[in-house]
Amino acid sequence: MNVTSAAPASWGAMIPSELGALIVATRTELFLFFVAVAAYLLLFGNANPKRSRIPGKSAKGKLGKVKDDDDDDVRRRQRQAATVSSQNLEASTLEDLEKTTQVAFEGGDHRMVMRCWLAMKKFRDAPAVSLPNIVESMQRTKKDSKAIAAELLDFFTKHQSECHIKIVNDLLDSLARRLDTDLAQQIVNQLPTLGMRPDSRTYELLLTTHFTTRSFGE
Repeated sequence: MNVTSAAPASWGAMIPSELGALIVATRTELFLFFVAVAAYLLLFGNANPKRSRIPGKSAKGKLGKVKDDDDDDVRRRQRQAATVSSQNLEASTLEDLEKTTQVAFEGGDHRMVMRCWLAMKKFRDAPAVSLPNIVESMQRTKKDSKAIAAELLDFFTKHQSECHIKIVNDLLDSLARRLDTDLAQQIVNQLPTLGMRPDSRTYELLLTTHFTTRSFGE
């Protein structure tokens, strides 16, 4: 009976002793662990930091605002250029009119394009402008196909030596994309008068337009 009661007493004495020995043996590791925890808390504030906003969102917002500001500046410069030029169209050089025409078209000012087109007619040289753009501006200012065809015939006749079938094809290509078979056919009908002969590209554009619009009767 004495032996049985002595065993638990000896075990109770051994547990604190073994625990103390374990702590002593691992004191270096424990010290480093607590130092690491303290350093982490010192650097990051707490063990569970709040989630921050996604940086990309704010950056994207700023970039979008910068782009909008840039677009506004471009449009403002275009309006200013068109306004300044509109006051001096008659005194402008052909080069100035060409630039103003491009700026006005890009800014959607088709009435200004028409004013420049009218002013450019007084020059002997052919203006370096996009005829598809000019025709589009004519259409947007409510000129009908017959009036536009007459304008083009006058232009081609005046600058016949500088005009060739490629210029006509570029114009037909623009009309084909807008499915304007009426004006396209009128332009092609003018070619014999201008001494121009349609090429394979001309016929290809006409056929494409007619098939797209189902204008088989023409």
